[in-house]
Amino acid sequence: MTKDDLENLSALNRELKHDLERLHELQAAVSGRTSSISGLPHIGVLQDHIGLYLGIIDELNHIIMERVLKSVLEYAKLNQFVNNIDDPLIRKAILHHYVDGLSWHQTAARIGGGNTADGIRLKVDRYLQMQNRQRNHEE
Repeated sequence: MTKDDLENLSALNRELKHDLERLHELQAAVSGRTSSISGLPHIGVLQDHIGLYLGIIDELNHIIMERVLKSVLEYAKLNQFVNNIDDPLIRKAILHHYVDGLSWHQTAARIGGGNTADGIRLKVDRYLQMQNRQRNHEE
């Protein structure tokens, strides 16, 4: 697994979170609980456009399901990769940063032990580079 693979998984999870928030906003608007949807102009009366919003909700549900499936497949790869990491510090750092979405500062704080954000990031980067070199050498 490369750094790009890990970053893509993080980006996918951020997109999924954003899509779920948007879906909640649309569902609230259709049910009359709100008239404001982020990213769209303020709409006073939604009742005239409920069919349009239901179509958007349906489309967004399909997008979310595709992203969830892709995320599950990526997590399966990630779990296999992480389970083969012998170093617990590297394993924790990868999980906290790429899976939990913590910044390097938050990751270092969570790991503790006097580790700095740059120190943790560099250790993970070196580990990933070493793994990629070994994979390339095997091919």
